[in-house]
Amino acid sequence: MDFGQILEMGKGLFESQEAQGFDLNSIISTAQNGPLGDVVNSWLGNGENMPISADQVSQLLGNEKVAALASQFGVNSGDLSGILQNVLPGLIDKASADGKLLDNLSSGDMLSQLAGQFLNRG
Repeated sequence: MDFGQILEMGKGLFESQEAQGFDLNSIISTAQNGPLGDVVNSWLGNGENMPISADQVSQLLGNEKVAALASQFGVNSGDLSGILQNVLPGLIDKASADGKLLDNLSSGDMLSQLAGQFLNRG
């Protein structure tokens, strides 16, 4: 998957959150109330971001949602989970302040963060 395809996938994820079922507030809330709470809270806080595995991404989002999103973007579920494993910690970290997700974040802001994550992966 090249950078352009990744940006298209990100655009689809964030511009149509309701249709895609990819809502950062919902993801954070679900994680905070489950076994991944400490991991996600580290992304929201000012300290070091704890890592998340591809399996934990699937657990957090749900296997059906990951499979549906992967199918929509023409990748397999494992590849999508791997991409999100690398993107979600930094994305949520940059999209938050004082331990909370910013309310006025636009899809353009999200795409900028997604692009930055991939450009910095080097």
